[in-house]
Amino acid sequence: MVKVTRWAPCPGAVVEQDPWIPLDASWEVDRDRQPLYLMISGSSGGYLEVRVHPESGQLMSLTVIDLPPEGGGLDSVPEPELLGDVVPVFDISEWEDVDPAIRSVRKTVDLSHVRLPEGELLTLGGAVTAVEASCGPVVVGVSHQSELTHFWFRSGSTES
Repeated sequence: MVKVTRWAPCPGAVVEQDPWIPLDASWEVDRDRQPLYLMISGSSGGYLEVRVHPESGQLMSLTVIDLPPEGGGLDSVPEPELLGDVVPVFDISEWEDVDPAIRSVRKTVDLSHVRLPEGELLTLGGAVTAVEASCGPVVVGVSHQSELTHFWFRSGSTES
């Protein structure tokens, strides 16, 4: 998986749902460039499109194209470090050898989701979460190995 290298300030994020797109989140970051794409397929189903700023590496948006299968929630582990009003910044070196016309990297990981009264949880991989970073209605989890572990869309945070 593409590594998270640091965090950048984030003034806000917006989450939307509609009948055709299960979840779509956009972070308020600079949108002056054509993004890089991280296409994530679930090993048992599900498909995500992550857009990353090509210069800063900041997470721009996440679109759940195909909702992954339902699975368990987060395991009971020590409380992760909590950060507020920040967005992940990815190591964009993985895109260096990608055809500039394609601008995408493809990964396959275990994906699952859980719908709870508190919100919608989308898990990636299964690594233990070390840091949770919130921006607006979305919380992003990152492991000790700097990989994405989950996206948490808090209740009342989506627009239909």
